[in-house]
Amino acid sequence: MDIIRFFRIQVKDKIRFFKMVILLYKHRDKELFIDTLTGCYDRTRFEEFVEREINRAERYKHRLCLIIIDVDNLKEVNTKYGHLKGDEVLRKIAKVLRGESREVDIPIRWGGDEFILVMPETKKSGPKKYTERV
Repeated sequence: MDIIRFFRIQVKDKIRFFKMVILLYKHRDKELFIDTLTGCYDRTRFEEFVEREINRAERYKHRLCLIIIDVDNLKEVNTKYGHLKGDEVLRKIAKVLRGESREVDIPIRWGGDEFILVMPETKKSGPKKYTERV
């Protein structure tokens, strides 16, 4: 009887271990594509997201919108106040973009001062309303 109980404990521990490994792997995989400064996805995921959303929009006859955001005068902020202040500006912009986005929208940091927001299933007026809100 003790041997059977020991075996059950061993199996349960191994199952827990493998579940933990899977969770850690998924978390690590997600973090590989997150811009550490802004918390947005980085440009390596852009093509994957856009291709997937274009296919979905075509299949279901839904709209898909992209907003390209270029932060003005970031170079001047970096020059005048330093890169730490410029980084703070980028973090705040990303926070606003994420905060004002819907759950299905995908904010991506494209480059130094550029962001792209992928907006699946968005009405024609959606991007205009979003940019006015932001």
